[in-house]
Amino acid sequence: MALAFEVTCRSYAIEIDRDKFLDLMDSESYATDSAAFKQGERTLAEKLDDISGVSDIEYNGHFGAAVYLSISADEDNYALRLQISETIEAHLQWCAKLPKVDHVVERRRRRALEQGGGK
Repeated sequence: MALAFEVTCRSYAIEIDRDKFLDLMDSESYATDSAAFKQGERTLAEKLDDISGVSDIEYNGHFGAAVYLSISADEDNYALRLQISETIEAHLQWCAKLPKVDHVVERRRRRALEQGGGK
């Protein structure tokens, strides 16, 4: 008996400019008090998850500056990919407006807090 294979979803990697990706990571970082959460803004993953047919959203930099996601095969079309692109672009524009994080200063601040120092 031959097994039947059916395509149920397609996985995509959406590359992002490195600096924009770092802004995205900083905006959602608990280590930097997460601007996304402080300002009541939802994360990019939450916004993408609201789009019907989109799943398996991941972006953490481990495999480079990209957003990885899957789209149900029966819903994958140009209009949906355009909606995804626009959602990502709008979120990246919001991230770019946030104050930049000086990671050296931030590490020192966290270390001082861990050692019982002030802010």
